[in-house]
Amino acid sequence: MTLDSGQYDPRWANLHMNPEEAARATEDIGARALPPSHVGRFTLASHDWNDPFKRLVLASAGRPYALWTPVIGQPVLFDGRAQSFEPWWNNVD
Repeated sequence: MTLDSGQYDPRWANLHMNPEEAARATEDIGARALPPSHVGRFTLASHDWNDPFKRLVLASAGRPYALWTPVIGQPVLFDGRAQSFEPWWNNVD
């Protein structure tokens, strides 16, 4: 399952979660990982394209789940094997 955590705006707060809400929801449902959606692909909201990633990293710190942030197109394993993802959004202009 993915949770929307990008393309947020106060005008549509009932439709899209912000990163902090997604982090809290991930923990609330007992998920083992948060693969965010609606982030890093296109812009509908007024925030910077990489703002959701930055906020998700902060909001997920110390939580009991893994934050999965693959580069667009990178395979993600759902079979329980350990995997890690680099903060690729820091290297894109």
